[in-house]
Amino acid sequence: RILAAVATIRQQPPAIADAAAGLGRRASRLVAPRMAVAIAGGCILVALVLGGMFISTQHKLSQEQLRSREVAAVLNAPDARIITVKAFATGSATVVMSHRDRALVVTAAMLPALPAGQHYQVWLMGAHRPRSGGMLPDPHRGITAPAVVTGVLPGDMVGLTVEPGNGTSSPTSTPVLMLVLPS
Repeated sequence: RILAAVATIRQQPPAIADAAAGLGRRASRLVAPRMAVAIAGGCILVALVLGGMFISTQHKLSQEQLRSREVAAVLNAPDARIITVKAFATGSATVVMSHRDRALVVTAAMLPALPAGQHYQVWLMGAHRPRSGGMLPDPHRGITAPAVVTGVLPGDMVGLTVEPGNGTSSPTSTPVLMLVLPS
């Protein structure tokens, strides 16, 4: 009778197998929250990087819009005058100035290419010591983007020199061009 019952009754799994199965279920219960935290952390990191890129791009756009408005203000001034002058070697500069705004816009074309680390710097030269008007942007296809120079005084001239790095507080080279501004 016992042998007949053995053939019909299903055997219980060993106790060790039950313990291992319980550990597997507990381990999977621990891995799922950790995986969710890791994924959430990755998503937060991606969001921070994209947010930083957006803020940087927005800042650059705001600066370009401000520069465009400054250029447009000088170009649209009722007393705006346009003057073009040839450089001493090659190239030229075009200046649009407004006495009312005490500002001018300068751009250059076909000036000689400069070695690495040197740039063209705009100067206001007159009765006072030379004052920097800022750096000309690097040329693209031989033409620089417009640069706005403010603080123009009666009797000022515009000079353009080659300067190292980000410019200097006073000219260190002979001007490559000079322009007497009209009164």
